[in-house]
Amino acid sequence: GIGIRWDADRTGTDEGRMMQERLQTRLAKFGQEHLLAFWDELDEQGRQRLAADVDQIDFALAYAMVHEVPDAGRLLVEIGEALAPGGRLLIAEPRGHVSEEALEKTIGLAEKAGLSAIDRPDIKRSRTVLLERPRG
Repeated sequence: GIGIRWDADRTGTDEGRMMQERLQTRLAKFGQEHLLAFWDELDEQGRQRLAADVDQIDFALAYAMVHEVPDAGRLLVEIGEALAPGGRLLIAEPRGHVSEEALEKTIGLAEKAGLSAIDRPDIKRSRTVLLERPRG
């Protein structure tokens, strides 16, 4: 048929190869390409489950590091894109290095990246915000 065929090397369908390439690109952003090491040995159901798991990152933690990144806006966009709808990001910055004003600026960048602040949990010696990627 048009667009779908099986290859002898077991890479599966054209759609399967496109899925693998999409996952490879996504995982490379986070240095996690090793998760595809056994892709060729998985059956179609196994590939679908792995893809669903990769696409469903539901929690990320940025502990004492956002203030160290040269482009926090870009970081927050990339994390936001990686999170599944309803996924959450907890940012905890050290009080001794990050002012409340600086955290508010970070929250503004996160909101520009499409994340919503939903809580300000109390973590000892930290300025914190819990963000969520909206559903749908």
